[in-house]
Amino acid sequence: ALHRGRQIKALRLFGVICLILLFYCLLSPSIVKAQSRQGASIPPPTLDISQPTNTIFRASFWFDIQVTISDVEAPLSGTLVAQMCSFKGRDISQVGMVSSWTYQIPVHLHKGETKQYSLSVPYTMGNLDAQGALVTLQDAQGHELTHAVISHGYEVTPPDILIGALSDQADTLNMNLIRVALPNQKDTPTTVQLDATTFPTQSTLLSMYTVLILDDFSTHTLSPAQIMALRTWVNQGGILIEVGGSDWQRTLAPLPNDLLPISISGTQFLPKGVPLY
Repeated sequence: ALHRGRQIKALRLFGVICLILLFYCLLSPSIVKAQSRQGASIPPPTLDISQPTNTIFRASFWFDIQVTISDVEAPLSGTLVAQMCSFKGRDISQVGMVSSWTYQIPVHLHKGETKQYSLSVPYTMGNLDAQGALVTLQDAQGHELTHAVISHGYEVTPPDILIGALSDQADTLNMNLIRVALPNQKDTPTTVQLDATTFPTQSTLLSMYTVLILDDFSTHTLSPAQIMALRTWVNQGGILIEVGGSDWQRTLAPLPNDLLPISISGTQFLPKGVPLY
């Protein structure tokens, strides 16, 4: 009887050992799989932030941000989230306060693809002092993959004038504009050079400008959405100055009729000194 009891105990112990081995074998593929995923973790994409107005801004107006996503190592579906923020001291890598208002757009990229996205954020944090913008890339589950920041630059304050210039001779135009002396101005007019890649497609983004100037510019490079934004801004009371010159067709011909102050039928060269009246 004693011998039989020992046999039963040995069989039970053997059974327990077999169950433990079976349980381990079932789990081991998952453990190896989890370890392989951790060992082959995918690096996050790269975020590059730029600002079409060279970080010149007006408080309480829209702040346009262009974000380029690159170095995508795996297919990505997620969200870009932008918020105004402040920084800790002068180190813009250390974000301090963040606005409770967020503005986001969906993003979809294939492996190896590079895309540029535009985000618009009101330049305000209520009673707090906004110093820049924080842009966060999130995955489909809302987890942060990476982030980047951009600080503000020169602030144009009333009553100073902010000019948006579309010109292929930007340096010449800017030299002429800084010579202009206007009443009630603390400084010379501030000029932002625009082109077909930076001109907004929304009229709200043009509201920060006091004046827009079209001068010696290839207007045909503007998209229909950009032309519509310009028309809407003018209809809302925006001031558009158009400069013709000898090459006026390149600048004025692509514009719709409601953006032309006159109907041009031809050109005539006048000798120097002829009075224009």
